[in-house]
Amino acid sequence: MQETKSEKYLCLILGITVFIYIILRAIYVPPYVDEVESFFWYVQTGSFQPFYCLPEANNHLINSLFERIVFMTFGEGKFMMRLPNVLSFLVYFYFVRQIQKLFSKKFIGFSWFIIMLSCLYLIEFFSLGRGYGLSMASLMGAIFYLLKFTTSNNRKYLCAGLFMASLSLWSNLALMILILLLGFLFFILLIQKSIQSFRSKTIFLDIFLITALFIFPLYYAIKYSIYLKEIGHLYHGSRDTFLKGTVLDLVNELSGFYAHAHETFYFFLVVYILVSVYVVFSKHVNINSVIIHLLLWGTVAGTIALHNFMDVNYPQNRTAIQFFVLFVAAFLFF
Repeated sequence: MQETKSEKYLCLILGITVFIYIILRAIYVPPYVDEVESFFWYVQTGSFQPFYCLPEANNHLINSLFERIVFMTFGEGKFMMRLPNVLSFLVYFYFVRQIQKLFSKKFIGFSWFIIMLSCLYLIEFFSLGRGYGLSMASLMGAIFYLLKFTTSNNRKYLCAGLFMASLSLWSNLALMILILLLGFLFFILLIQKSIQSFRSKTIFLDIFLITALFIFPLYYAIKYSIYLKEIGHLYHGSRDTFLKGTVLDLVNELSGFYAHAHETFYFFLVVYILVSVYVVFSKHVNINSVIIHLLLWGTVAGTIALHNFMDVNYPQNRTAIQFFVLFVAAFLFF
């Protein structure tokens, strides 16, 4: 999808506008209690390493690490506390643009770009000293590299994608199911490509890279999540049904239509089903659409299974924002 200069400038202007909005929020919005607790518990003390620090889900490891670096370099302050997430918007913007270019039609790609930059509920996390902005920036990168790896044998997409997936997971452990699926799809694609062009010299390198960039971080993230669950610190979320506790609650947060959440959800669900049926019968399904739908419905199924078999609360509001990203991508990638 070739863009004109005017289209590039328009996207750049919109990105700069949103970035300025994020900076202003980071400067003027009073700190939230979770930000303050994270700063005093983990950033100021420098004790944020899992298993060795105060065990709380409030410790978003990558955010604590970057905040600690900023704190040691520039000192304390509300804006300094939020700087890592503010800067991560630039990463988010870059990968949203890269995914935009993967759409076959300009209008659809531009719709993706506008939605991802105009959703205030998502965007405003980049102005807070929490892990959610960082996790969304990294998640966009992981999804982009996965889509690129489907059509390329270049191992840089594999390495970059797994690295971004690990960053996203340790920024927000609520992304566990989605990151597991991303890793699984990377692994399946790697096997497929290795069979097609087997080279013994690269096998051991691939195994080493996958282990270092993904398996080890994933293993310790799972281990730490189980530890937090056992001591009762995975408390955020809903005990209600997935539809009410996660989906409708997220519709409320995103739209503000608290009195019409059901109607809003069912409207988009019906449209989604109609488009799905049309695409399937018209045989217009492409590999990007398949990948995104596997991520969406795999995450839904995994989340429900995790709740039923391990008694983990359903993700709610800020810990469920990934469902919005996946649904928009699935809707537009038909």
